[in-house]
Amino acid sequence: MRARIQDLNISRDVKVKTISQVYTEGMTSEDIQNEIAPSVLDGARADFIFLSQ
Repeated sequence: MRARIQDLNISRDVKVKTISQVYTEGMTSEDIQNEIAPSVLDGARADFIFLSQ
């Protein structure tokens, strides 16, 4: 089971930033958009997303 950031017991004064890297070699533009689009369940993938090949 994945923990969501909202479920963690973290002080509201702490600002947590997340970084995600997506390996995109062989992916179409549509595939990439689907991969980085916010999830209905979890929201945004990260604050910063790096695409690499």
